[in-house]
Amino acid sequence: MAHAVPRTNGRLPGDLGGPGERAQRRRARRAVGLERELGRRRRVRAALANASITGASINERNIAACELLIPGLRCPSSTIPEHSFSPSYENWFVAKRTPISYAVCGSGTRTQLYVHTDVQNLDGAFQSIRRTTWGGRLRMRDFTDGLSNTVFVGEEEYALKTSYTDAELDLQGAARRKACWQFGSDSIDCDYGFNEAFGSTGVKLNYPKKTISDPTADLEAYIASFGSRHTGGANFMLGDGSVRFIRDGIDPATYSGLGTRAGGEVLGDY
Repeated sequence: MAHAVPRTNGRLPGDLGGPGERAQRRRARRAVGLERELGRRRRVRAALANASITGASINERNIAACELLIPGLRCPSSTIPEHSFSPSYENWFVAKRTPISYAVCGSGTRTQLYVHTDVQNLDGAFQSIRRTTWGGRLRMRDFTDGLSNTVFVGEEEYALKTSYTDAELDLQGAARRKACWQFGSDSIDCDYGFNEAFGSTGVKLNYPKKTISDPTADLEAYIASFGSRHTGGANFMLGDGSVRFIRDGIDPATYSGLGTRAGGEVLGDY
């Protein structure tokens, strides 16, 4: 026997409603889920605020190791905080991540080291091999420019807060920032923020500081640059183990050439 079912508000009882209403419900569910996740993050942060190297959990011991400051990796003139809380993209935290003053040289030509496409087949002394297509392991024979003509490590100068909120992820359009971490990364394992390990001589030495309010290309160039608080230049370690103070006025072509391992450039005086 057929039954007449009255409509309520223009739809059958139990009807999920139109596309607009369903989308509104999905947004509401996501908002609830986000709030729960942020609450979990706050609890995790509090729980690991005092991680111990002798803790029972291997995760706690690893976090404590990441928080340990090695003084030799911090320039005495630097003003960066001893630790900074910086949330990651993958829901794990180092409550006291340790920033440092040095980055390895990944390139002599790149002006951005943000996403994975920026670090494929780098031309510098170091490269990422997270993916097989990004470039293989480097050997001595790959440094045809000569180790004494190739930058391995350089100084970086930047400012950090002691703490960032969960909303301040290191992403373009959010809270993109310059940072080099002593151990681990809150970004690279997610294929972002490769500047946390790499720098480039493809950007002018001591490039003027930029912020999120500046054009993206300028901000990324600053983030990829080497620099220091020293007057007139910065310190670099070359592949032969020597340390050179390179001045701001270095010829751009020479500076770029120092960052490549096999560019064949004829270097001028520096």
